[in-house]
Amino acid sequence: MTPLGPIVLCEIIKPGTVLVAGPSLVSDLKALLALTQEKVPYQILIDGAFFRQSFVPLTKACLLVVGANDSPQMEETIERAFYIYKKLTLPKTQFLGASLEPFITLFSPGGKKVLPFQTLIGNEKAVFNALDSDTETLYIPQALNDAFIDQWVQFYPERQLHLIVQDGTHIQLKTEQLKHAFKLASSISVVEPITVLGVCINPYSPRGYTYPADIFKALLSEKLGHTVINVKEVFHE
Repeated sequence: MTPLGPIVLCEIIKPGTVLVAGPSLVSDLKALLALTQEKVPYQILIDGAFFRQSFVPLTKACLLVVGANDSPQMEETIERAFYIYKKLTLPKTQFLGASLEPFITLFSPGGKKVLPFQTLIGNEKAVFNALDSDTETLYIPQALNDAFIDQWVQFYPERQLHLIVQDGTHIQLKTEQLKHAFKLASSISVVEPITVLGVCINPYSPRGYTYPADIFKALLSEKLGHTVINVKEVFHE
């Protein structure tokens, strides 16, 4: 169910206009994808959003589209896009993949310590209290949250840890906390890496302002070290 009504699968047989809405829950989308794949042999494209990346793990690859609607300040949008791109392209962990359990786990040269909870939420301080002097790696099976990073910054800024998360979308941090995470962690890796096929921009905002397209494209490409496509240029071609 969506705000526009129940979800149905339809085949479009002629051109026209339609208002499309899909599921907002990952579990609902997963079920819908399974049903769709049974019925059609086509490539399936999922429409997401700059701030809604939770659907990405259901796909084989993604396109990152950065739009002016993110902020009236182009520099802020580029900065935010850089950190989103960075977390989506984290490398696959080489660390004991077969031994990862669905619980928060601490690894040291002498072995591992499995904590009795799966989530950081409400357990941020307990995780830091459980660290030994030789703990090197922290595996977080669910979301990496702002409260954990805030604890790290405030009380343990000198503590270096390698972080392992399930995938980049499990890093659910605001931009400032995301910056801190990359500074504090010795490194970050993922169990399931995400393939970013390309990066696109939309320099127009429905709020009534526009970025200078060529400058936006050039600066973002330089910041990410990745080719950037202006979707408006492609559309008009």
